[in-house]
Amino acid sequence: MHPSRLFGYEHRPNGTVVITRACRIVSVVRGDGEVGRFLTEVAAATAGGGRQQVLARWVTGAVPAA
Repeated sequence: MHPSRLFGYEHRPNGTVVITRACRIVSVVRGDGEVGRFLTEVAAATAGGGRQQVLARWVTGAVPAA
């Protein structure tokens, strides 16, 4: 069985957010401001495709500056 090709994320106790794809770490969001922005964007996105687009944008660095 192949791992999912979808993005996922985990908000860790140390305050960082780890973004994964196919069960591998592809990016880490650090800093209170950036983590807050990320979590707000993910919460505002619709489930499914919308969240996948948000995660992809954060991985590629196509996130507008605060």
